[in-house]
Amino acid sequence: MSVPENNTKKPTGRLNILLFIILVIVIIGTSSVAYFNANGIDIKNVTLKELIENKFYLRDNREEQSILLEIQYEIDENIEFAAHGNFIVKCTGQKVEFLNKRGEVKRTFHASFKKPLIKSAGDYLLIADVKGDSIYLFKGSEKRWEKTLSNNIINADINSMGHVTVVHEGDRSRTSATTFNNEGISYYIDNSGDEFIISAKVSPFCKSVLSNYVITSGISATSFFKLFDIGNSGEVSSTILDNEIFPFAYYINDDRILAVGESKIVVLGIDLEEKWSIPVSTEVYSVGTDEERYVAAAIKSQSGGFFSNNTDVVVYNNSGKKIGDYHIKDKVVSLTVFNDLIVANTGRQVYLITSNGRLVANYGFMSDIIKVEFFNRRELMVVTKDSLFILNTSN
Repeated sequence: MSVPENNTKKPTGRLNILLFIILVIVIIGTSSVAYFNANGIDIKNVTLKELIENKFYLRDNREEQSILLEIQYEIDENIEFAAHGNFIVKCTGQKVEFLNKRGEVKRTFHASFKKPLIKSAGDYLLIADVKGDSIYLFKGSEKRWEKTLSNNIINADINSMGHVTVVHEGDRSRTSATTFNNEGISYYIDNSGDEFIISAKVSPFCKSVLSNYVITSGISATSFFKLFDIGNSGEVSSTILDNEIFPFAYYINDDRILAVGESKIVVLGIDLEEKWSIPVSTEVYSVGTDEERYVAAAIKSQSGGFFSNNTDVVVYNNSGKKIGDYHIKDKVVSLTVFNDLIVANTGRQVYLITSNGRLVANYGFMSDIIKVEFFNRRELMVVTKDSLFILNTSN
């Protein structure tokens, strides 16, 4: 019996080489996509030029080069840090330490805190004991004054000229807000009556004090803003923002106020009139502002489905025009702004983005990120659950 002839042609040598090259390209491409996704790099938003210039393919080496300082600390629910001038300020329940950027303690101040709140602005540092009654003001590392209030502190704020606002429980009202100058002299007290003051702030050049109320006596809760003119007039203006609570209000400058609700971003003028607003159909996660230049907002993205936490970081100029945006495949917990740099914190990663929406770099951490603050344009402090890092942002 004859055997049928097999006419199947075997692959030639050239075809074998071509198939091998295609297989290698597929493996490299798949591995690269997996690597970028694992490191939080969205290749849809990163150009080939950015990958090469920023050396994302050498991310681990880049992180090592960018870490100027790493300090591990013992986990304590009462510990707080702040970037203040050339100091790292560490505040615990028993003391305040001023460390240099090498992690060496240069000055120690002993005090007792139930829950320390620490904020730096310009040359000044505020430490307030939330649920306690003490406040301290430092200039550099020198204590300027301290006060003991008659009621428990709810929150506090400071501007770059050292003027302090403290929201606290009231004697004759539910809450009160007391304002001090940088010498510790009280010059304005706002009593809320039957309503709640949730925050109070002094404008950058001390022209006015803004109190942010929540009114609960109506059919639904709403926000009420009161503006006190510090100048000779002493006039008070006010406005009600209907149908929504705006829990966050910030001075952009002495003439502009940024109010943030869950579904709306509003900029108000000096008479609390609306200058412009951005309706948000999803949710505002966080905002940041650079004086005189722009407002950055982390907004829940409409892409990715209902259960997605993808975020669009959108940047608006002071006229409300969008000037940049960047998409992150995660929920942004907080935004921190300094000059043209925006830092988006997703809880385990920070993304450095320019105000026109260009990704500069991103870094991952092994534990939850608690706080992000700039020392200056080149140095960024990142505090995690058990460590503190100073990153070089100029690489």
